Amino acid sequence: MSEIIETINRILVEENAKPLKNENDLLIDSELDSFGYAILWIELNEEYKCFPVEYVNEIDYETYKLKDLIERIQNAS
Repeated sequence: MSEIIETINRILVEENAKPLKNENDLLIDSELDSFGYAILWIELNEEYKCFPVEYVNEIDYETYKLKDLIERIQNAS
């Protein structure tokens, strides 16, 4: 799991956002901009193959936490 968090945080930092420290952090706490979100989903989908456009379009960013992202990746493995 720490590898997943490291991958997510690497992408966030590369896109000039804040890394997430706690699984209960909201994804929006990273302060990622809209272009950064596009890059995040593209890179995560390339790596883990579990983020189709249909899924990403349904995300409620006001409630989506780091742990939700981790669970999605783990369940797809």
